Amino acid sequence: MISKDRTQVLSWVLEELNGSMGGKRRSRVGSGSGTLTAAAASTGSTEVLARYQEVQEIVRRLTAENKILRQQVEEAQEELLTQSLQQGQSLIRSSEKSWASEIDNCTKEEVVELLSKEKYANEQLRKYIDDLITRIIERHPSLLEIASGGGGS
Repeated sequence: MISKDRTQVLSWVLEELNGSMGGKRRSRVGSGSGTLTAAAASTGSTEVLARYQEVQEIVRRLTAENKILRQQVEEAQEELLTQSLQQGQSLIRSSEKSWASEIDNCTKEEVVELLSKEKYANEQLRKYIDDLITRIIERHPSLLEIASGGGGS
């Protein structure tokens, strides 16, 4: 979108400059009121030059804004990845207790409840892993490639 606007602006400036140059050529070749035409062309070229400089400044500003926005997007993606990793670590930590120690002194109902909690935690881990793999596939698919090393036949 920005490059299209930039192209349009630069095209307009070139047209203006070409028009201004054509006016200067006509003033040199033309007869009669040559001084008046040359003065008008000079004023026109000054205006075009000022407009060209203004457009250059706009292009510089938009380029800088674009760079800043790209950095912000990259930072947001990194933050999202960090949050996902933290979420995965918290899911893993919550299920680190030993099953044997938990069910030794439990009733049947408590064991069934613990099993349902573990199933839920397992489901959450699967969703997390699926989401993580999807993000890796989208951004860095080369990380999932299996290196064919020299350990084979």
